[in-house]
Amino acid sequence: MIDIAIAGVQHMHFRYFLDSVAGRTDARVVGFSEADPATREAVAAETGLPAYEDHKALVEATSPTVVGIAAEFGARGQIVLDALDAGAHVLADKPLCTRMSELEAIEKSLAERPNQQLSIMFEKRGYGPSIVARQLFEEGALGEITLVHATGPHKLNEPNRPDWFWSAETYGGVLADLTTHDVDMFLWFTGAQSGTVTGRVANLTQTAAHPEFEDTGLAMVAADEGAMGSLEVHWMSPIAAPWHGDYRMRLTGTEGTAELNWRTGELFVATHTREPELIACPPNQPPAAYFLDALVAGEEPSVNAADSIVATRVALLAQESAANGGELRRWSR
Repeated sequence: MIDIAIAGVQHMHFRYFLDSVAGRTDARVVGFSEADPATREAVAAETGLPAYEDHKALVEATSPTVVGIAAEFGARGQIVLDALDAGAHVLADKPLCTRMSELEAIEKSLAERPNQQLSIMFEKRGYGPSIVARQLFEEGALGEITLVHATGPHKLNEPNRPDWFWSAETYGGVLADLTTHDVDMFLWFTGAQSGTVTGRVANLTQTAAHPEFEDTGLAMVAADEGAMGSLEVHWMSPIAAPWHGDYRMRLTGTEGTAELNWRTGELFVATHTREPELIACPPNQPPAAYFLDALVAGEEPSVNAADSIVATRVALLAQESAANGGELRRWSR
């Protein structure tokens, strides 16, 4: 039995862990922690799970197989380190952490614990268009991916955001947060091992109410192997729209292009040898299923620790670049 303890429920993605065990007989959620009393009481009443104020008390009381992390962003790095020290595997919502010093400490801790797994739930890998695009890529239909353009719009929903969301210290920044999914996709499709990144951010709509908050960001990633990526994110998705974000990605390869529309679940492909085609895609996979399946099988998860670390590193360096006027930053696996 895989026992999952959820450290922090400040982000709605804590529900991914609850959803992940639905219908499974080999995994269960055994409790959660949350420092905010009102949030803790509300989630405990809804789920019936044992609730703890502190993540250390949660881990001590439940001895979990996996610590799932959905806490306030600025607190996540230390929670990851404490979970690893306790001998647990770690499955984190993004971002993994908000400081480069924390990422380096996490990487060092993992090197000392080769039998423990760590993964970020990069759920875009499991979306239907991503699955089909990856199959086409592996078959050679797209050739070598040379350009990646992604758009990551999100609804701000200002009245529903907690206080920590507006602070640079506790939130971490728009690039450190929102670009991580698309950085991972860039690396997944290009296989890039090293390169450079620059970042730019702006506060276009919230200056008066929240002067530290950045609502718009752009990360430009270049691989030493030649691929380039333009990753656009913002918190200005239209409030009246029926979707949270119209997420899309365009892959340009030496043999063709693939346009992934994650909102509609559609994939449009055109190559040098086949006519343009709108391809039917399978349903999205549950975000945490890959990790639990890997643990049951005794295998490394498809989004492994190395993938999680490098995507976080590139995103944090993009944020760092933005804070320094767009200075170039080097990254490597």
